Amino acid sequence: GYIRPAMNALAIERSAYLRSASGQPVNWLPWSTQAFDLARLEQKVILLDIGAVWCHWCHVMDAESYENHDIAQMINRHFIAVKVDRDERPDIDARYQAAVSMVSGQGGWPLTAFLTPDGSVFYGGTYFPPVDRGGRPGFPRVLKAVVDAYNDNRGKVLEQAGQIDEALRGHLSRSSEILTLSPYMLDEALATLVKQFDSANGGFGQAPKFPHPSAIEFLLRRADKTGDSQLLNVAATTLKKMALGGIHDQLGGGFHRYSTDERWVVPHFEKMLYDNSGLLENYVHALRVSNDPIFRVAAIDTARFLLDVLHESNSAGFAASQDADVAVGDDGGYFTWTFDEVRAALTTEEFEVLRLHYGLDGPGEMPHDRNQHVLFVAQSPDEIAHASSLPLGEVTRLIRSGREKLLRLRAKRTPPFIDRTLYTNWNAMAVSALCEAYKILEDDAYRSAAIPVLDHLMQHHRTANGLMAHAPHLTRAVPALDDQVQTTRALLSVFEVTSAPGYLSAASELMERTIEQFRDGGTSGFHDIADDPLLLGSLHLPYEPIHDSPTASSNAVAVGVLLQLHALTERSDLLTVARETLEHFASTVRGDGLYAGAYFVALDTLLSPPPSVVVVGNPKDPMTQELLRTAWRISPPGTLAFCADASTALGLPPSVKAMVQTTSGPQAFVCTGQRCSPPTASPAELRESLRASTGNPSSPPRAQDLLDT
Repeated sequence: GYIRPAMNALAIERSAYLRSASGQPVNWLPWSTQAFDLARLEQKVILLDIGAVWCHWCHVMDAESYENHDIAQMINRHFIAVKVDRDERPDIDARYQAAVSMVSGQGGWPLTAFLTPDGSVFYGGTYFPPVDRGGRPGFPRVLKAVVDAYNDNRGKVLEQAGQIDEALRGHLSRSSEILTLSPYMLDEALATLVKQFDSANGGFGQAPKFPHPSAIEFLLRRADKTGDSQLLNVAATTLKKMALGGIHDQLGGGFHRYSTDERWVVPHFEKMLYDNSGLLENYVHALRVSNDPIFRVAAIDTARFLLDVLHESNSAGFAASQDADVAVGDDGGYFTWTFDEVRAALTTEEFEVLRLHYGLDGPGEMPHDRNQHVLFVAQSPDEIAHASSLPLGEVTRLIRSGREKLLRLRAKRTPPFIDRTLYTNWNAMAVSALCEAYKILEDDAYRSAAIPVLDHLMQHHRTANGLMAHAPHLTRAVPALDDQVQTTRALLSVFEVTSAPGYLSAASELMERTIEQFRDGGTSGFHDIADDPLLLGSLHLPYEPIHDSPTASSNAVAVGVLLQLHALTERSDLLTVARETLEHFASTVRGDGLYAGAYFVALDTLLSPPPSVVVVGNPKDPMTQELLRTAWRISPPGTLAFCADASTALGLPPSVKAMVQTTSGPQAFVCTGQRCSPPTASPAELRESLRASTGNPSSPPRAQDLLDT
C-alpha cells in the first residue's frame, strides 16, 4: 500500500539541515513510519545519515557523495535513505551514535549507519570519502559491500544486528549497583579532573579540546566551598586560556564549539547556543569567586553574542547555532584574517599594537592556508605597554578602536548561516545563564531578554498534556526529558530574579508531570523520552542519560531542580526522588569527573546544600533590592536568594509565610536546611551571616593528595 518515493522528500521539512539536502539527487525520506514500512516491504537496508546544519564534515560529505549523481543512483536503487537532524532529534542520535561506536570504535557527525528494515545497526561509520583516501574506504565501495553482505549473508547480518542491539540495550540502561552517596565520591572525581588537567594550556587531556562547562562548574563550586586553591587554579586557568584563545571570537564575542589544538588557538568555528550558555554561567561564577577582569570581559562578550547574534529583537527566542563556514572549503574564512587585510583596515598606530596583541607576525594558524590568521591574544596590553614606549591607557584605546574597525569590516563579509530554530532546552539554558549574568553583572538587559523568551516557551512550546515540546513544530512528537528539566530550571531562575510566584508554581507542576512521564518509580533514573507505542527503530530501547554529552546530563539537571524545589517548597518527596536518582547512577559515574560534572554538582548540592536567602519586603523598595543584590553578589553558586512579601508568598512554604507575617520592613533571613539566622536589615550583617553559613575550613585537603594514596 506504499508508493516508492521517486524524489527527495525533504523540501517540506522544518529542519534547516534537512531542507539544505532537499535538492540532492538522493531520494531522502525523513525519519518516519513510511521509511520503515518501505524498508520492510522492499526488504532493503536503511541508509541513515545523521548530521547538523553547522557540521563542516556533513557539508563535505553532502557535496562529495550525496550530490554525486552516480552515488545517488546507487543509493536510490539499493537503499531506503533516511536523513536526521541531530539537533532536532537528539533521541535518535544518542542511540545510533552508541551503536555505531560499538561497530566502528568511533562516533561523530556525519554519522553514517546501515540498518536492518527494523532499524537495528549492523555496520556504520562517520565520514566516508567518495574514493579510497587517507585510510578510509570510498563510499561507493562501502555501499556495494553493505548491499552484497545483506543480500548474500542475510542471516549473519541479522545475527550481528541482534548482538549489537543487545549490547546497546545494556549500554543505554545500565542496571547500576546502588552505592551509598558520600563526599569521597566528590573527592575521587576531583582527583580525576586534576590528573587530566593540562597545566600549561588549561583544559583537560590533549587536542582536540572541548570546553566542558559542567566539569568547570563542579570545580568552581568545590573550590568556593572548600577554599582549595588548586581546584580554583584548574578552573581559572582553563577559563583564562580559553578567553585568550582563538576558540573565543575576539571580535564578535562568544565561543566556537571546540579547539583543534591543545592551546585553544585554532577552533572548529561553529558556535552553539548551548556552549555559550554554559560558558556564560562559568565566567560569571568564576568572576564571583576570583573577581578577575578577564572573566568579566569574557562574560560580557558571551552575553553580547547571545543578544546580538543569536537573538533578534523581533525573535521570540535564541537561534540554535551559527555555522562555521559560508561554503564547502571555506573553513572559517568569515572569522580569519590575512596580515595585509588587518594592516589595510587600521591606522599605523593601531596596526602596530594589534599586530603584537593578536600575534600576526609569521605564518598564519590555518593549516589549509598559512596566510590566514586566527585572532588570539598573543600579548596582553600590559606586556605591549611594557615593551613599548606607549602608556597602558593608550595601548588599551588602540586595541579597542582597532577591534571596532575590524568588526565593522567583518560585518560586510557574507556571514555563516544561523539556524533560527528555537529549541526548548537550549533556549531554557540561555534564560538560566542570562539570569545568572544579571545577578552578578547587574545589567538589566540580561533579565529583560530572558523573561520574554521563557514566557514564549511556556506559551508556544507546550504539548497537549502540559509537557514541553523540543521545538514549536514538534508539539505532536514524543516529549524529551531535557526540555522538561531545563525549562523547570529556567522557571526557577526567573522566579529568583522576579519573585513572581507564577514561575515557581509552573516549575512545580512541570516537574511533577516529568516525574510521572519519564520515571518508572522506585530507584530508577529518568528516561530521555516519554514512553510511546510508535517508537521506531532503536527508540524502543530505554535510555537513562547521565553523562554530559556535551550539555549537562538531563538526569543530573533533574536532580538539581528537584533539590531547588525541595528548598523552596519543603516537600520531602522531591528530596527522595533526587536521592534515589543519584544513588541509581553512583556506580556508573564513579571517578568520572570530566563527563559527569553535572552529576557531581548535583551530588555536592545534596550532600552540603547551599543556603537560601529570603528577603522579606516590597520588591520595589530600594533596601529590599540592595539586600537581594548583596545576596546574589556574594552567595555561592546554587544559592537561592529571592524576595517575598504578602503578595508573592503564595505557593511558598509555611516557614516563609511566617517570616512575611512576623517581619516588618526589608529584612533578610539566611536559611540552611530548616534553620534560619535572625533577620537583618543591614547588607554588611547579611554578608557576615552568609560567610558564617558557608565558612571554609582553614586547611582543606588538596584533590591531588588522593592520587598519591
